[in-house]
Amino acid sequence: MAKILIIDDNLATISMLETLLKISGYEIVTAFDGPSGIEKALSEMPALILLDIMMPQMDGIEVCTRLRQTPQTAAVPIVFLSAKADEKDIKRGLEAGANESLLKPFNLEKLMQTVRKYAG
Repeated sequence: MAKILIIDDNLATISMLETLLKISGYEIVTAFDGPSGIEKALSEMPALILLDIMMPQMDGIEVCTRLRQTPQTAAVPIVFLSAKADEKDIKRGLEAGANESLLKPFNLEKLMQTVRKYAG
């Protein structure tokens, strides 16, 4: 069972993703902000990180940059889940090291295809 870390400040999004992914057989770890997300990524070593871009304290792009600069998490796949449809933000996320970006509200079939692609 692959472990997935969800980093998002929206409780409803986390709850929905957690339910969907647990039903699909994944182990879920959650964090509600960037600093705790980095901490959990290091302690839990997930197979995949689902990361929101817009968060208080530290946005997802900064979280992604820091995870890519840390040897233990540098190769962990990161998929942005964001309501930001601006091409500039998507480009910034990919330049920071994200593997993919999905827009909220996301298509559940596309989300599951992406999760299976990176977490098995």
